[in-house]
Amino acid sequence: MSSKDYEILRGLGARLKEISEINRENNIEQLKSWKDINGLRKSRPMFMIDQIPWNEMNINDELTLQCSDPVLRGMEDQLRKQILGMTTCLTIGSSGLRSVSPRSLNLRTTVSTRM
Repeated sequence: MSSKDYEILRGLGARLKEISEINRENNIEQLKSWKDINGLRKSRPMFMIDQIPWNEMNINDELTLQCSDPVLRGMEDQLRKQILGMTTCLTIGSSGLRSVSPRSLNLRTTVSTRM
């Protein structure tokens, strides 16, 4: 396990934390909507997409693994998929349907390995 692998994972973890903090209000709104639907209260329709063609989503090498350790590569894969899923998805908020992308969140599109 090299220090470069840990730096990559730390960078991905920091990016995931940053995205989570930005999406906090939207996540709270979505949780409330799912609870309303599950509680059989009138609410706007919700849907969940759980089958994502990851092999087709690697456009700018955002999903290309960089770690050398096989165990850490598995962790890196999960982090990269979470980040991509959170930054390139359609969300329905109170303002209607909108697309969320790394540019609209003012996030870096690559992860720096320097800490």
